[in-house]
Amino acid sequence: MAAENAGRAFALVLADELARRGVAHAVIAPGSRSTPIALALLEHPKITVHVRIDERSAAYLAVGIAKATGHVVPVLCTSGTAASYFHGAAMEADLARVPLLLLTADRPPELHGIGANQTVEQSALYGAAVRWSLDVPVPQADPDAVDAWRETTRRAVEACLRRDGLPPGPVHLNRALRAPVVAVDDGTGFGYDLGLDRERALTVAAPPHPSGDLAAALDGVRNGVVVVGDNAGDPEPLVSWCGWAGWPLIAEPHSNARYGPNALRAADAVLRDSRCTSANRPDLVVVVGRIGLSRPLQDWLHDTPHIVVSPDGGNWDVTRCARAVVRCETAGFDGLDVDAHRADPAWLTEWQAAAARAAHAIDDILDATDELTEPRVARDVVRLLRHGGTLVVASSMPIRDLDLVMEPRDDITIYANRGVSGIDGFVSTAQGIEIGSPGGTVALCGDLSL
Repeated sequence: MAAENAGRAFALVLADELARRGVAHAVIAPGSRSTPIALALLEHPKITVHVRIDERSAAYLAVGIAKATGHVVPVLCTSGTAASYFHGAAMEADLARVPLLLLTADRPPELHGIGANQTVEQSALYGAAVRWSLDVPVPQADPDAVDAWRETTRRAVEACLRRDGLPPGPVHLNRALRAPVVAVDDGTGFGYDLGLDRERALTVAAPPHPSGDLAAALDGVRNGVVVVGDNAGDPEPLVSWCGWAGWPLIAEPHSNARYGPNALRAADAVLRDSRCTSANRPDLVVVVGRIGLSRPLQDWLHDTPHIVVSPDGGNWDVTRCARAVVRCETAGFDGLDVDAHRADPAWLTEWQAAAARAAHAIDDILDATDELTEPRVARDVVRLLRHGGTLVVASSMPIRDLDLVMEPRDDITIYANRGVSGIDGFVSTAQGIEIGSPGGTVALCGDLSL
């Protein structure tokens, strides 16, 4: 099996060993990072899977099944805030002596500590409430891996049951998984014969420049692009800089920087076109704040020279290959020599034309029918929002739909919970924003976040 399917192999082994140890029921709270394990549990003929969209409900359902059957019941969730909602059930299982197996997906080690999306510290998350807690290493295509995975699973089940005379209780396995989360066809049928593949070496994060050394990081750059994400601070200096220098501006909606003549719409679609990106390769991309919405954007940055400007001092080098991380407020752009960085006249025009073509194509598709679609709702809601209005957008697909279809506007404020990107707590967040900034708040969410 190729290295990219190691996560799939691990999941198949985990499900098979759980069934061997008497597990007949499993509960899943849906999410992306946990996909390999969810699919393996669903596919196993001896395991009945119960799906609950709310992690807290899922965990307590597993407690109930385990109480009724006396058997180990695993409950699975994705990474980030999702795992925190298992804690109440873990505490209940601890004192009620219930064999609950908490399976939390996690991001791999290289994504920790750099501001990567939906990545938090999940080690020993449940403290003294669990009988045993283990961070399972990232699955590797190693010939001895299958035996190690089976042994870990066996120990987890035994720790839940505590057949050594001590009471049963909850156990936590935190499993880091790399993308792809869905198996790819490598010609082996996705079996247990892993083989050995050399994995891509990790890129070490660039050391930060001294605070405020933005001019040094931009030395010699003329044809640039500004990308703005979360935690970017005041967007006005960035928008003004792009206008003066003739640089295209790609802004995530909740950065509130998507306005002005240089702001691009449908950038996600533009960056999927390799012909366009190859023909318009920038000298440097300046990423301000923390990005995390668009995979095409992150893939493009991985192959494009860029720096990260961090107004709050966080190391937001999510690609791990930025040339530098500069701690600097957005006001630092006001002090730069615009003439030294003014782009060629055609530079902005080419980017604007590509974005306009993509936006027109998207609008044509959305307007071809009266049927409501999620992207059309996102586009029309932001179009119809009153002057000075506030929009709160749920994580996962609603904010991504908005990122794709939103036209530039400078007279609204957009919020989204993109710290850990959980879909939980959305309604309460929207209510809090209306309380804190009354005057007409619109909330845009999907069925899961609601």
